[in-house]
Amino acid sequence: MNAPTRPVPGQHAPRGANSAPTQRPLADNRAPNEGDGVETSPTVSDEVRKTTCYMCACRCGIDVHIKDGVVRYIAGNRDHPVNRGVLCGKGSAGIMQHYSPSRLRKPLLRVGERGKGEFKEIEWEEALTIAADRLRHIRATDPKKLAFFTGRDQSQSLTGWWASQFGTPNFAAHGGFCSVNMAAAGLYTIGGAFWEFGEPDWERARYFLLFGVAEDHDSNPIKIGIGRLKARGAKVVSVNPCRTGYNAVADEWLGIRPGTDGLFVMALIHELLKAGRVDLDYLAKFTNAHVLVIRDPGAADDGLFLRDEGGKLLAFDSIEKRAVDAMSPDIHPSLVGDFTVDGRRCVPVFQLLAERYLDPSYAPDAVAERCGLPADTIRRIAAELAEAAFEQSFELPIPWTDWAGRRHETMRGRPVAMHAMRGISAHSNGFHTCRAIHLLQVLLGTVDVPGGFRFKPPFPKPAPPGPKPAGKDGGKPNTPLPGMPLGFVTGPEDLLVDADGGPVRIDKAYSWEAPIAAHGLMHMVIANAAKGDPYRIDTLFLYMANMAWNSSMNTAGTMAMLTAKDEDGGYKIPFIIYSDAYASETVAYADLVLPDTTYLERHDCISLLDRPISHADGPGDAIRWPVVEPDRDVRPFQTVLIDLGARIGLPGLVKEDGSPRYRDYADYIVHHERTPGIGPLAGWRGVDGSEHGRGAPNPEQLDRYIEHGGFWHHEFAPAERYYKMANRDYLETAVRMGFIAKAEPIVFQLYSEVLQKFRLAARGHGPVQPPEGERARVEAHFDPLPIWYVPFEEAAEGDAAYPLHAITQRPMHMYHSWGSQNAWLRQITNQNRLFVHRGTATGLGISDDDWVWIESRHGRVRGQVKLVDGVNPNTVWTWNAIGKRKGAWRLKDGAPEGERGFLLNHAISELTPPDARGRRYSNSDPVTGQAAWFDLKVRLIRCTSGSECAEPQFAKLPCPPNMPAVPETSHFGAMFRRERDEEREHDREEAGR
Repeated sequence: MNAPTRPVPGQHAPRGANSAPTQRPLADNRAPNEGDGVETSPTVSDEVRKTTCYMCACRCGIDVHIKDGVVRYIAGNRDHPVNRGVLCGKGSAGIMQHYSPSRLRKPLLRVGERGKGEFKEIEWEEALTIAADRLRHIRATDPKKLAFFTGRDQSQSLTGWWASQFGTPNFAAHGGFCSVNMAAAGLYTIGGAFWEFGEPDWERARYFLLFGVAEDHDSNPIKIGIGRLKARGAKVVSVNPCRTGYNAVADEWLGIRPGTDGLFVMALIHELLKAGRVDLDYLAKFTNAHVLVIRDPGAADDGLFLRDEGGKLLAFDSIEKRAVDAMSPDIHPSLVGDFTVDGRRCVPVFQLLAERYLDPSYAPDAVAERCGLPADTIRRIAAELAEAAFEQSFELPIPWTDWAGRRHETMRGRPVAMHAMRGISAHSNGFHTCRAIHLLQVLLGTVDVPGGFRFKPPFPKPAPPGPKPAGKDGGKPNTPLPGMPLGFVTGPEDLLVDADGGPVRIDKAYSWEAPIAAHGLMHMVIANAAKGDPYRIDTLFLYMANMAWNSSMNTAGTMAMLTAKDEDGGYKIPFIIYSDAYASETVAYADLVLPDTTYLERHDCISLLDRPISHADGPGDAIRWPVVEPDRDVRPFQTVLIDLGARIGLPGLVKEDGSPRYRDYADYIVHHERTPGIGPLAGWRGVDGSEHGRGAPNPEQLDRYIEHGGFWHHEFAPAERYYKMANRDYLETAVRMGFIAKAEPIVFQLYSEVLQKFRLAARGHGPVQPPEGERARVEAHFDPLPIWYVPFEEAAEGDAAYPLHAITQRPMHMYHSWGSQNAWLRQITNQNRLFVHRGTATGLGISDDDWVWIESRHGRVRGQVKLVDGVNPNTVWTWNAIGKRKGAWRLKDGAPEGERGFLLNHAISELTPPDARGRRYSNSDPVTGQAAWFDLKVRLIRCTSGSECAEPQFAKLPCPPNMPAVPETSHFGAMFRRERDEEREHDREEAGR
């Protein structure tokens, strides 16, 4: 096939523009069996256009086969660094996502009551004028009254910058609902994290430990990687309450009780410390294990690091018997001991760590019952980890130079790798659990070494990374924020709180309720705005966030909040703008709907500034581009956002004369610079396209990406690929490419001084202190070493009334809300079941296929049961987002998703149970604000009567105006078959003449 010819950037590719259809052979040139009606080499397409998949967060490369302007087939791009040609069912079914009957067709303006789904179509100019006029007024009066929140849009580099230019601190994306515990815990500990920030060394690991990993995230790379591991005989151990997907193919499954992973990890650490099986040399070189900590209870600096007059961290040299610069490369640091330096008592970090985790309360016998795992199993896993890390260690003959200029002839490998995801994150104790997993890795010496967990560029960053969140003053009229709305605090002085200690942001991120909320609290925006807590807003601007259904807790309550009115009859949330490509449940609650394109019809930028496609051996990024034209009056949201920014005169989006700076998102991708030489894409920079990472804008940059299959990837030299936290060659390369500011070592923070600063503030020290009612909560949860505590809902309710944990996860073949509207994927799963352990069900008198009430302290849901063996006996679980509201997503009447599918979100509250003062907090991790929807506790009651229908049910949503009829049966592909038959008949006629 000929490579596609690139249209002008920003324009849609004309149909049939890339290459002419391949000529079919005449009948006498066919292979013998083709005479029997079998065509062994059919012409699949006129052209192939290479872009990036968007059916999950993997961002795999795809070959989109097009015939006569219609997408006919999607295959994996064999040259792509993410998937190497592998494509899952989701990716192949992207055709049905693109041609979904639920695609919105034109801008909509509400004409009836909010929530009724009554709209009229309007033109784009009217829609943009309505939005711009409202946004312009907000920006000129009180910018924080715009709350701008996005879902899994993969363009946070743009949306966050746009919010900053607007001047509102009220911006965030889906991470607070999904995985901020995972991100923040890693970034504050090792300067990176699992998922987008790192990966196992698939080629060299001998022992692989997964925690809470479902199959919808990173599915192709993990599937490929596990295949490599098992082919080499490596052991795969999964820690997960339910046995599906990766857990089902693991060599050993540990069906842990939800929310106790941190306790299990700390028991492993207990065993390793007790046996002396930790890498002390690694700890001394790459962590703060040797740094001295002040022990002076009651003092303002108790628990802080000891520093000299110049601010340098100090350690105790075991040879010189004195305190020295902890960062000096020539010291012999003591890791244990009790010292007095200049009259101050102090101990090394490792001493504190050992004192804590060697305590008998962390012994396997002490934690086994709560975790639901045998004590002997915990001891065995610890022994296996030690054996793999130390007995199977190896050396790679690759010389490298460390940050201090010391040459090393080999790279030591410790072949233990770990991976964790949302099952760890979505708990109210998830931040410390994630920290504990990283602590376990570091104690074994397995972070960024051969065989271990490896950083993906642009990580690692300093721990914690910059910048700090902006918006402390709440935003000033017609003034950009001095930085980005999201960032990383380093102490109480960085919080976004007012003079009384109250939150500045509508979601209360970076307040005393969620100080390290690196991703914001999207799940609390609607509840807080409806209550006017901490203040009222004017406009809620949402993109790709199904907040009226799957992206909320307390779903019925959220729908009520979206339609709630004041005494004067006005809505408590005065105006809602929503952009989506599909008629989701949330569309009905918008006042203005801006229809987005599908991922095959627009430009996207998978950027190093946001969520790149790097792997550990080198950085990478990618694009999407319009491989087909829209057949509806829709526009890419990113282009719409740039248009709105220009209309209201946002700095950075207009020129000095007030005219738009960028034509569209494609133009922005090419010409925008976040700092000089650093833009959304790292490849083919410089005027002539010869520079990478850093360089001037290249007008032909998108052409180069498309010619290269839609992606850019750079391979590190062998000496740069490991020990990135201390590797001089890598650090210098990272500076050149703009990943970090200075080529200085990145020190792993086993003990977090940042967290200790918050504890000291809670004890009454420092200029910025929490309100009196918040002090105990902050002191309890901001421990500088990882801790474990019972999740809030479980601690409040106990096990008597609601004895079972209830969790959800997405199936491998679907992703978020999108997949369960897909005609092909629905054939795999169109009804979810509640999976219950057989023994548990027997004790409750429940049989296979029974219908049950799933009751929580908040509400109840009705669903159908499926009995299984592979689940923790104290846990029930189901597939998430299968259940749909009737009328949404253009599913026809009687669709199983609306009749028999159920949504567990209805039983989850966005607020914790009342504490002793009657106070109800966000149902979130108290450190980061991560939504704790895996903390749900329920009881099951067998239904003795009633129809086989899920509950609760809500009024059917009407179809948006002028949508085409939904076919009774999908016949996609039949047109290609008819064309082939017609062409075959034509060939026969030609041959017979």
